[in-house]
Amino acid sequence: MLDIRFIREQPDAVKTGIQRKGEDPARVDEILKLDEQRRQLLQKSEALKSRKNTVSAEVARMKSKGEDASAVIAEMKTVADNIKALDDELKGIEEKLHAALLLIPNIPHPTVTVGRT
Repeated sequence: MLDIRFIREQPDAVKTGIQRKGEDPARVDEILKLDEQRRQLLQKSEALKSRKNTVSAEVARMKSKGEDASAVIAEMKTVADNIKALDDELKGIEEKLHAALLLIPNIPHPTVTVGRT
């Protein structure tokens, strides 16, 4: 299986290589699209996890001072629900990406003649 970083950095070389093996180069575009979706969801999830940590610290501070933290706790629950939804979506995209990567053959050496055998 080709590394996603290699595909991301050299999509044209991968397209050319798999086309030489008789495969559809559009698969590379599909992989790049899934990878971009995965990266965006990962960024959103990490940002929400950071926010959750900040809110948790704020709740602890408020409780130590004897303040009412119910509004902040409600916000933290909403953030936690959003994180779970994003992580579930991220898992689905990662599974699709992995399956798509398995369909990409290794790139033949430039000296190999073009053909299926």
